[in-house]
Amino acid sequence: NVCSGEILQTLRYKKSLHNREDYLKTLELKTAELFALSCELGGMIGGLNRRSQLQLKQFGVSMGIAYQIYDDCLDIFGNEAQVGKSLGTDLVTGKMTLPALIMLEQIPKSEKNEIISKLFQWDGGQMNWLKDLLKQAQSLEGCVDVMQGYVDKSNTALIDLEQDGHGIALKKVISYLSQQISLLTY
Repeated sequence: NVCSGEILQTLRYKKSLHNREDYLKTLELKTAELFALSCELGGMIGGLNRRSQLQLKQFGVSMGIAYQIYDDCLDIFGNEAQVGKSLGTDLVTGKMTLPALIMLEQIPKSEKNEIISKLFQWDGGQMNWLKDLLKQAQSLEGCVDVMQGYVDKSNTALIDLEQDGHGIALKKVISYLSQQISLLTY
């Protein structure tokens, strides 16, 4: 699945504009699959029963999606000194992420083609232009809502493991990601 997700993303590279559903499907096949497998294997190695392993797998799926959206937001809304890399690299490399997709859902049709063209030719400059568009479209708020939905699903997946030491540790991971999400700003 991870390879399928990478192939899917590569095929879409600057050729077509995919929608939120396609974006989330790519995340499921890539980051979420990696997180899910890691969590499920952790349960197997830890000797947990099959039901608990599947709960950990579901936790991994939801947490993987939430984390990848956070990472995509960080690429635009982060601070270069904090992030440790240039901002906007996803768009420069042709990856259309949730912040841009939400923005494109909100802008008038009359402006959409021009903005899409600029995004597909974007070289990382004009970050203020992009952030202004994202702010007008309330893109960050939309991303936070989507991330929070996946964070909630992560919490739900751990309900039966809450008293277990592993469940408590994973709840701390959820709490940390939630804290980092709350620090994102335009």
